Amino acid sequence: MLHLLRFRALLLALAASSCVRVDGKDRCRDTSDCLDRRVCVDGRCQDLGDARVDGRADTRGEGRADARRDTGSPACVDQLDADTVALFDFSGATLDDRTGFHTATIVGGNVNRAIGKPGCDLALVNTGDWSPVSYLTIPNSPRFQLATGTVELWLKIDPNLNTGSLVGLVARDADTGSTTGHLALFWSKDDELIVRLERGANAASRCSAPKARGVWHHVRVGFGGGQDLALSVTTDGNEDQVAKRAALDVAGWQFDCSNTLSEGIDGNGNAWVVGAISSLDSEGALDKVTNPIKGMIDSLRISKVRR
Repeated sequence: MLHLLRFRALLLALAASSCVRVDGKDRCRDTSDCLDRRVCVDGRCQDLGDARVDGRADTRGEGRADARRDTGSPACVDQLDADTVALFDFSGATLDDRTGFHTATIVGGNVNRAIGKPGCDLALVNTGDWSPVSYLTIPNSPRFQLATGTVELWLKIDPNLNTGSLVGLVARDADTGSTTGHLALFWSKDDELIVRLERGANAASRCSAPKARGVWHHVRVGFGGGQDLALSVTTDGNEDQVAKRAALDVAGWQFDCSNTLSEGIDGNGNAWVVGAISSLDSEGALDKVTNPIKGMIDSLRISKVRR
């Protein structure tokens, strides 16, 4: 009996100072209870590579509440389900997406990874320098032949972004209309989000109201699904559309944000470009990528359904 009491006392002491082994699991109250660079998630110490807050590593032990401090948007665009075609959280040792089907590549020396949105671990960061123009690219794949779908990401634009031109956020685009389903998402010189979809000679755009720099925004682009589900852009949980026609770039690019299309991005054979504009490229080639962002992108998800 004395030995049993001593054993129970030892367990209580361990519980007050570090992790306790219960049924083979390390239990904890927060990350300070975990040893060897482990982190606390849902009451258990886990290796950093396995520890997740809604699928992302909790490197500060702040738990799920931290990841939801921003507006009513999702904590991180990180749900991996049957409708997810690709999901890049930029937090692993490689740039593989979490479905296991795609590997991204950084082009140029001005894109790196750094701590991003609170609760979301690492993010992609672009310095915005033009020498060289740098970006992330995801090769074309049959899985991206989507008649209906959604592109989502978290975005934070640097307050010092050059305001003279559009910059590219994410695109599967080219200069010609020889294929259909060209899609591009831009940040305008007036701090608007603009999404453009091209189906051969037909084009449509959606434009948001101006957005603040220096803060995180959750952006969702929906496409396809028939006439009742037209092209849309959603920011921070709210569908965000300003109908107008304007020259939104000093080069005179025109976006008719009163038009829309109900088709998808199928028929497109181009690679994805993240963090720059590929609208001037030759079809199937990344030969004129330009206008990089100055800011951060995190949690890029491409889905085969409208979210």
